Amino acid sequence: MKPILLLNIGTAFSATTPLFYTLALENKYFHTGHLKEHGYLYGLYAKEEKLPIFTILEDRFEKWGENIRKKRNNKHKPKKLRKPLELTKWSEYVKFNGEDFFSKNFTLQKYIDYYLEHYNYIKDDYVGVADFSNKNANLPEKFIRKISAKLLENFDVKVTMICRDPVRRLFSVANKVSQDIGHRDPVNMIKKWVNGQMEENVYYSNLYKNWSNVFGKEKVHMIVMEEFSAGKNQSLIDFLGFPIEKVHKNVYYPDMGVNAPHYEYLADQWRSDIVSLDDDLYKYLFERMSFVYDEFEKFFGYIPEAWMK
Repeated sequence: MKPILLLNIGTAFSATTPLFYTLALENKYFHTGHLKEHGYLYGLYAKEEKLPIFTILEDRFEKWGENIRKKRNNKHKPKKLRKPLELTKWSEYVKFNGEDFFSKNFTLQKYIDYYLEHYNYIKDDYVGVADFSNKNANLPEKFIRKISAKLLENFDVKVTMICRDPVRRLFSVANKVSQDIGHRDPVNMIKKWVNGQMEENVYYSNLYKNWSNVFGKEKVHMIVMEEFSAGKNQSLIDFLGFPIEKVHKNVYYPDMGVNAPHYEYLADQWRSDIVSLDDDLYKYLFERMSFVYDEFEKFFGYIPEAWMK
């Protein structure tokens, strides 16, 4: 039997990390290797399209490789880790340095070889391997189709995506971006977005179709974050063919804005929002994003109960 390769295709700020911890830590369904996400497939796409960002991605991978080898050879692990030990480069399940993978000269074969090698080390304790790179959401259907045959030749590919109330997710994005650029005014930033051009992650049905058109709907599963964290996961259990006994904590559910709990290993969540979303702002944003909800309902057949509140 081919090993399972689970590809999570985002969406960012929809609690991909709690989903990752649920499947990798709490229930030991997969192990991702050295990193939760690395964006290698997007790097391959950038290489093929000769995008300017590819040079940056190449240099980043080479530095990651040097850093991984240096740190793994250091007997003294940091006292404070950003993720649970077993999901880091120091994990007992990560038994190789990945020199070929974490280097320049991106190829699909390197990607395949990396996960096949990793699977050989973890197959007694995990069902499969996974790539949780949010940049997978930005891959166009044409490129996905180009790489699909070789992936299916080597793996039983499963694709998941997780969605959050569109207004709340985009507001968290604005919060984080405003911090990154030193702007720190997410309210004006998101108002400009919804009155102009929004990021492509807003269009959940398009992301889903890019992958399901290639792999088939039976291979792609949409998860609603609010339902997932409320424990409504029978459809995900059926899709994976694997029980989910425990769901990891999630800072974004219920949404508490700047008063969100500071759960361990979830700093990426509780550091994102610096301004809370009040009712008036939600209404303003919803009026300008209602077409996103309409498209979701048209494509998936319903609106999640926890949305639009």
